[in-house]
Amino acid sequence: MMRALAITLALAAPALAFRGRSAGTASSTSLGMAKKAAVPYVETLPGAVPPLGFWDPNKLSEGASDETVKRYREAELKHGRLAMVGALGALWGENFHPIFSSADGPAALQIYTVPVPAIWAYIFMIIGWVEGGNIEKGWKTPAEATPEERAAGYTSLKDDWVPGDLGFDPLGLKPTDDDEWVAMQNRELNNGRLAMLSVMGILAQEAVDKKSVFEHLSGK
Repeated sequence: MMRALAITLALAAPALAFRGRSAGTASSTSLGMAKKAAVPYVETLPGAVPPLGFWDPNKLSEGASDETVKRYREAELKHGRLAMVGALGALWGENFHPIFSSADGPAALQIYTVPVPAIWAYIFMIIGWVEGGNIEKGWKTPAEATPEERAAGYTSLKDDWVPGDLGFDPLGLKPTDDDEWVAMQNRELNNGRLAMLSVMGILAQEAVDKKSVFEHLSGK
């Protein structure tokens, strides 16, 4: 199964890894449309595609507020994008590692072969840059938070924030047609979901038998 996931990911993930903004015209007004039409907000979001359709086996959306569902989608997009980059990084890093020449072997175990202070410095710098921009753009400041949020010690996403919309589209890939845009969002979500499963499979398999992805693919 791991081989099949790795092959599928290798073919599918690159196509969507740089799609940029994952929410836009179709989903930017979905919260308002849902309230006007009395349709659950979660059912207006992209991502419910055949063969599973709207799939929520753990009933996480039942009874959840629109704001909570919005945070769920924000988290799903963020984890999916990270997983796509991580999966490509695993395939690339097991064969090319120009930054840390000491890195070698399966991606799941390379963390033990590089200078620890240096690798964590890179990790925290990148995470801080990405998360700092996301917090600044998408999350309410303490002054904007509701009294209930301030009393609970947290803030929520801004009311007009579209989940995943970082404004990042350097290649100009965003379609102007609404239907094409929804289709692109569905592709990004599906690729992100596949990548999350694939990364878990890759890391688990490598941790067990200490073999890289390409060693598995070659049958060594």
